[in-house]
Amino acid sequence: MRDTSILLKKVSCTILLLLAITALLSARPALAPDEQVLVLPTTASLEEDTWKIPLKGWVFEMEHDSSWRKFQTKIIARKLKLGERSESNSLFIERAWMFLVDNQRGKRIKYRLGDKEVICNRSRPNGHFEGSISMSKKPTGPGSAYTWMRINVVPPPGDERRFEGYVQLVPPEGISVISDIDDTIKDSVVLDKKELMANTFLRPCRAISGMAKQYAKWQEKNVVFHYVSGSPWQLTPMLTHFIEEKGFPRGSFHLRMFRIYDSSMLNLLKNPFDQKVRKISAILKRYPRRKFIFVGDSGEADADVYGEIARRYPDQLLHIFIRNVELGKMTQERVSVAFKDIPQDKWTVFEDAKELGKLQF
Repeated sequence: MRDTSILLKKVSCTILLLLAITALLSARPALAPDEQVLVLPTTASLEEDTWKIPLKGWVFEMEHDSSWRKFQTKIIARKLKLGERSESNSLFIERAWMFLVDNQRGKRIKYRLGDKEVICNRSRPNGHFEGSISMSKKPTGPGSAYTWMRINVVPPPGDERRFEGYVQLVPPEGISVISDIDDTIKDSVVLDKKELMANTFLRPCRAISGMAKQYAKWQEKNVVFHYVSGSPWQLTPMLTHFIEEKGFPRGSFHLRMFRIYDSSMLNLLKNPFDQKVRKISAILKRYPRRKFIFVGDSGEADADVYGEIARRYPDQLLHIFIRNVELGKMTQERVSVAFKDIPQDKWTVFEDAKELGKLQF
């Protein structure tokens, strides 16, 4: 009996502790003055006459004045062998600090879309959170197909900061592009790790010649863009600025999950094949009646990824374009493996972006 009594007391204490933790989390403000929200771009799908709109975001604290963060920044520069001068490079500081932010867990962020508001699910340990909202389809204006709609964070009373992003309303039928980023539209030199690190952290982003112009031509035909990359989410601000500055069409981002303090750090060392196949499959399943153009490069796994997707979803394949990069050129052997059982008129290995313009649709 005595043992049972002790056990019941322990269980009661555990329950009370959990209730206390829950109460504390509930009492936390939705957004503290030193916290920021990055609203991530998404695309909506149409079910009957209702748009189903996914909401995504990342809540974190920057801690610009933290001596510990500055020390960690120096460690990163040395680990990546970027040189001593990199520690004072403004681009390096701006980009590296996104990997050292304090991700905020347990936050309930409120979004506003048009005249509707919704509180998203609690943020996870990595600071990411999700939600959803529905909106009636309209023939023109906000709520009509292909419209980009602004999403705003609803701050706590007295907080006048603005955090906003966008969602595109994508109809069930049409053409979409799945595009890689590194060495496909942005000069990264992925297979040369030293150059990759310098291009990622130290240098202004450079666009691959002609790609923005070709993408813009496709956009004029109401083509929708999804950027699927092995880059980590922490580079979202940099990549968003790159897309806008270089004139690429706005689109949804599908990047690699990564935290510097846990096992997900190992994700950066893994081949992106599985991650890309999973993310691209989810997009195609969400839009089963749309046709897709896949654009990537020969540097890593894009040809193999797109070949695998084409074999799984042959009815949704419009064309595959693989940019032939200097390091990692496509050999006949690679082509035969990557594009096995795929008709030859369904794929192109190119070096000049003008080749993309030959596709008729």
